[in-house]
Amino acid sequence: MIDPSHLPMEIVRDFQIFLDYIDQENVTLTKRNRHLQRKHCWELNQRFEVQTEEVTEKSDQIYYPRVHLFYHLAIQGKLMTINGNRAVLQGRVADYQDFTVLEKYMCLLETLWVDTDWVVFTDDERHVYTSVIRACGRVISESPEQKITTSGEFADFGHMVMILSYFGIWKYTISKEMKAYKQMIPVESIQTTFSGWKLLRTLVLERPISVWSISGRKRYGEWVVNPGQFPNRETSLMQAEGFVELLHGLNFCQGDDGEWFIDVFKELFVGDELNESFSRACNEIFEGTYTLRLKAGDRTEIIECSSEHTMEDVHEAILEVYELVDDHLYSFFLSGEAWKGHSISSPGEWMSGSPADEITIAETGVKEGDTILYIHDFGEEFRVKIEVMERIAEKMREDSTT
Repeated sequence: MIDPSHLPMEIVRDFQIFLDYIDQENVTLTKRNRHLQRKHCWELNQRFEVQTEEVTEKSDQIYYPRVHLFYHLAIQGKLMTINGNRAVLQGRVADYQDFTVLEKYMCLLETLWVDTDWVVFTDDERHVYTSVIRACGRVISESPEQKITTSGEFADFGHMVMILSYFGIWKYTISKEMKAYKQMIPVESIQTTFSGWKLLRTLVLERPISVWSISGRKRYGEWVVNPGQFPNRETSLMQAEGFVELLHGLNFCQGDDGEWFIDVFKELFVGDELNESFSRACNEIFEGTYTLRLKAGDRTEIIECSSEHTMEDVHEAILEVYELVDDHLYSFFLSGEAWKGHSISSPGEWMSGSPADEITIAETGVKEGDTILYIHDFGEEFRVKIEVMERIAEKMREDSTT
């Protein structure tokens, strides 16, 4: 059993400082990344119980791992949103404030494990997920509190090494022979705490990344993701977990359908402080018709497509509208920004985990008002801004024609 008092609850207190600061101050964002401006990062760091050292008033948000973590947890946990160039709290914060301290801790851990894209904490675009599976598999195969000398397993972790230490999972030492650079930390050794080892073992084995991580699953080719529901096909994340099972004699299990993230943790803790969490809506695939506005330069066109059309079909429609030659690679960026976030690319492109001929427009989850950026020919970069103007559900469409 884990005594909650043995966990580093300063992460809960510091996150509350972050929320209070967003609520009380006029928190403005940078134009490029929409991160907190430097003055806010510096001030927040001064107020935290656990402070980042070796930063200055001119350091960007990514150099403040704790601020950077809280920024993403607040957004992905739907506690904060971006309104223009300002960060503002959402009404959900009131429900969060009613949680016990342990429930708040688990809410933050769940948001990290399930909702947050770990790529934002590392310089590596994709391998952070498989790296976490392999390295954590080794850690939990050893005894609790054992010091483990690393041999490159944590090279792609970035700030995830530090972030998991914030939750009390482990302590780490840094190699004196290598220097930290941006979000890369040269880890020399890892040592779990007793409570952290039990938490990590439950996270890795009973809330496996291949089943529970929304962003991880999307980065490896899935788009309609319901955390806790088994994927429809084998993925690279499942293969990585299978390798770890064989290597270390571990056993991954997804949990029961309909189970909440916190359910499996309740029996780990002393007392009765872990009961509440935020509910999750099941993602359903839209059926109907999409109206899309295409804009390239000064030219704007309107097209319609069915929810059953693949993104390759949308690509072919764009080729026809703008009279492009189909002999180049292409990508759709669901973030609306080039080379950022999840993308859907040419079938067979080796870097793409999401081939356009296997994903329908409905499976992307785009809705009215969303913007997609399409890039054709990565050399010349012919760009088309795609705006979802309207979605008409199949039943609504049938009703309108009767």
